[in-house]
Amino acid sequence: PIKDNLIAEDNLDAIVKKAIARTTPLLSSAAIISENKKILLVHNIRGLSTNFWSFPGGIMRYANSPEETAIRETKEETGLDVEIDNTANQPIQYIITKCCENTGYYFVGFACICKKIKGTLTPKEGEIDRIDYFDTNKLPEKINAFTKKALQSILQNNKLPIN
Repeated sequence: PIKDNLIAEDNLDAIVKKAIARTTPLLSSAAIISENKKILLVHNIRGLSTNFWSFPGGIMRYANSPEETAIRETKEETGLDVEIDNTANQPIQYIITKCCENTGYYFVGFACICKKIKGTLTPKEGEIDRIDYFDTNKLPEKINAFTKKALQSILQNNKLPIN
């Protein structure tokens, strides 16, 4: 698409790039993973969620589904192999949110309930500095807007399969 090509141009003024990027919501997807009655969160050290905790996730690539994105991003950010938890009987949550105050970016985010298949928690160098499981009653203070809304929605509807 023309918009994607323009953003990649080196000779385009930064303000023009921002204007183009902010004319369409970004599509993102995240994985909600629970273990031992706790949920998995990552601490971001780059990007729009720098210094915030969030579900593992990221921007959807062209022609990827929310499920594919959640699985890919979880592997990249945490080292875990996951799959969509079809036993949750939960449609994918979607949440529209303004992310990262004063940036102007808006997201349509999808939250997919996933289950761990295998792997060892390994933060992605240069992107994630910490990964941990948290009790839903003892969450870190700085959680990004999407993660807050997704978690609130799922907990209110009793849809999180706590293992």
